[in-house]
Amino acid sequence: MNPRVPPGWAAPCTRALMATIARAFMLARLPCLGLALAAIPLMARAELGGRAEPFASGSMVAVSRSVDQRGNYAIRTTLLGSGTRITEYVAVSTRAKADSASSTEPVVFALAWSGPFLPDLKVLLGAHFDSLAAESGTRSRAGQSGITVNQPEVVIRSGGRMRAFAGRAWLPTALPPGFDVHDLD
Repeated sequence: MNPRVPPGWAAPCTRALMATIARAFMLARLPCLGLALAAIPLMARAELGGRAEPFASGSMVAVSRSVDQRGNYAIRTTLLGSGTRITEYVAVSTRAKADSASSTEPVVFALAWSGPFLPDLKVLLGAHFDSLAAESGTRSRAGQSGITVNQPEVVIRSGGRMRAFAGRAWLPTALPPGFDVHDLD
């Protein structure tokens, strides 16, 4: 026992010291928060069948993005901070509005992903995620590394193993003329 510390004071002093260290650690991490907030404008959205616009999910922050125009569609590739690459295939679609006017807006007709971590498929697939969830619920887990959904309105193929996931999804009725699904990355 240390003769300079009165009996019963060791525990409160240790707790106070630990609290001070914890506060200092949290303050040291604040610059990282600034970097994370600066990366928000780089986010991309790739909801299948939806408009191409920024993600609503903070779990998929983009590190880099590139766009390649191919005739009647564009290929937008986004590299996430996790190392996963998401490729959106975007066509300009003419949709009729309720007031009989038509509008052209970019629509994601296909997606591909690959990388060490599975992206948030609920965000990527949007309304079509339920088809994937229903299919996965009908399968046993033993020995299964992939899942395939083949429906008239959507085709989804996802699989992989730890640190190596890949998948693709497309809307067969929304494919632009001349597009080959074998070209999906």
